[in-house]
Amino acid sequence: MRITWTNHPYDKNKNGVTEHCPRSVVESAITFNQGIIPPRPRYGTPEWLAERAEAAKTAVPDKNDVLTPFIEGNKWGLITEPHTGRQVLVLEHGFEKTFFPTAEQALAHGCPKNIAAQFIPEARRQSNREAAIENDQQRHLAAEAQAKKDNSRAKIMLAVAGLNV
Repeated sequence: MRITWTNHPYDKNKNGVTEHCPRSVVESAITFNQGIIPPRPRYGTPEWLAERAEAAKTAVPDKNDVLTPFIEGNKWGLITEPHTGRQVLVLEHGFEKTFFPTAEQALAHGCPKNIAAQFIPEARRQSNREAAIENDQQRHLAAEAQAKKDNSRAKIMLAVAGLNV
């Protein structure tokens, strides 16, 4: 925290000097009328920039600081939205992500063709789901028919053997 000394307790040469001190020291000095908190420079002025640069020099990284990954160049990918299940093409550049719901839009913005080829439009994925369901139903019906055939063969064999079921 910054303080401008008006009546320094032991070094009179510091009177009128602005310096950084621990918060507890500043609060005590203000309580005993030994200093004041200097006004902050206006946002965006050269003085404000100088103050920020000075504060950045003395800044100590905190264990809770999170560094956002910076992507050099363009990175294209395909993701599935977790809530809707829709596929979207994503362009990562720097700290930004841009999402494209169609392959045509992504190709217009420079998406590589091999990435865009992995994109399956919603209508086609829906028809693929319906085809898979129909295929499962047909396999189930075929299995039931086979079971009936096997059961009737077993009954015939038992009848031939003279056993009634």
